[in-house]
Amino acid sequence: MENKSIETIQIQNVNQKEKPKKTIMTKPYFAIYSCITISLLLIISQKIAILGYIILPFALLVLWKVPNRKQLEFYDDYLLIYSEKNKEMCEKIEYKNIVEWVVRQGQQGGDCLIFRLEGDIYKQVESFRAVSIVRELNATIPEKEANRKKNSEMKNTAFKWPWGGKK
Repeated sequence: MENKSIETIQIQNVNQKEKPKKTIMTKPYFAIYSCITISLLLIISQKIAILGYIILPFALLVLWKVPNRKQLEFYDDYLLIYSEKNKEMCEKIEYKNIVEWVVRQGQQGGDCLIFRLEGDIYKQVESFRAVSIVRELNATIPEKEANRKKNSEMKNTAFKWPWGGKK
């Protein structure tokens, strides 16, 4: 069965004339630099310096050794999802094909971005940059966020007390 909502294209064939509005990379630099700063402050304070000595090597290891690659690129009419497994191909999803999207935070491997596309097709992307992704999707297609739809439906329903009192 061919999926018309997701177009797989070679990275070489991506339109180089059009610049992306936002590029999401895999490495969360703000969190890494925050850990380094906090660990240095703990070392300087000398009250719980041991904790700083534990955090600092891990943060530096992530900063220097974990590879940084493109994960998502947002354009005016579509987004590109870069695969970790196949480095020559990427997936193009047009915004008009997205029925709804949601970000599940706090999963074991990071945060999970889930797109529901036309034809009940689901596309899942794992990321450690959920805040950046949510900010960009809310700027581009806010009406398709699943949580926003659910919250607006809840606001429009009448509240019922469990004991059957006031309405």
